[in-house]
Amino acid sequence: MTALEQYERLEAVGQWRLGSEAWQEVLVSFGNASLVLADFNEAPLAHWALAGVAVIERTPEGVRYAPDGAADEALLIQDAAMIEAIAAVTAMARTAPPAPARRRWPWAVALAACALALLAAFALPDLLRARAFALIPEERARLVGDRLETGFSECRYGPGRAALEALLARAGLAGRRVVVVRAEAPAFARLPGGTLLLSRALLRDSADAATFAGWLTLAAQLSAEDTVLKRYIEAMTVPGAAGFLISGEIDGQARAAMATALREGTPPLPRHAVARALAQLRDAGIQDAGLRRALSRQYPDLASAGPATPAQQRPVLGDQAWIALSAICTR
Repeated sequence: MTALEQYERLEAVGQWRLGSEAWQEVLVSFGNASLVLADFNEAPLAHWALAGVAVIERTPEGVRYAPDGAADEALLIQDAAMIEAIAAVTAMARTAPPAPARRRWPWAVALAACALALLAAFALPDLLRARAFALIPEERARLVGDRLETGFSECRYGPGRAALEALLARAGLAGRRVVVVRAEAPAFARLPGGTLLLSRALLRDSADAATFAGWLTLAAQLSAEDTVLKRYIEAMTVPGAAGFLISGEIDGQARAAMATALREGTPPLPRHAVARALAQLRDAGIQDAGLRRALSRQYPDLASAGPATPAQQRPVLGDQAWIALSAICTR
């Protein structure tokens, strides 16, 4: 089976833009030798030659493509399975067929068989787990995140929630789903589906609004790869990963294991997340000194990632708003 045959029934929703027009939702699928973009009535809008599909940008929101590197047309894909399929199929389209072998020696065949056996023994488990994670639909990941969230008591004090929304907007994170919970751990986490979870301990230990804005910004830099769901899949046995690939089910026992792992604490922070968070604080004009001090205590090797933020351009929150946010878990 070729890569194209493997993915010929795969479809995903993407964002397409032609020239200066607004972004438009489209259905993305594979044709015989092209990537087909169609509207939701299945009327074709564009055909991109598979050999000419190029990645022009990778962001936390997804991967952006263009045909032959063209600057006047772009496609944004967020679906992990479709991103993997495009990579596989375009690589196949760009590769010329190998020249036929002139002669095959028995020892060469045996050597190749041994190499394949070793490769399968060492690489197959990781490939199975990676494939299992890539096939989890966004809707199912969000459902897992929602179920995990119900295991925590959310802080709901109204003025505190309003102050939290104002702080998110000030930090350039307006629209992000953020939950402050009464639990002490984890300090912060990204749940499957994208919800950000921060503990009251983290809020209590933040000296000021700028420090807590730093933690919010840092949590927002975590990706789907940094969630407890990814860690659960990585810990699967080979039979477990194979069974998951067949069933696609995430049962109650799995969710309970993820909830336990989530409560055990915050996982190691990726350095790139810290660097991006500090850069976003600079762009928002928010002092990062408080976050750096906190990082120096908990993650000393990450605290110096990137240059320091200059003097704050304007207050992060008013005094009354910060008092309300600090009291979000007290009522």
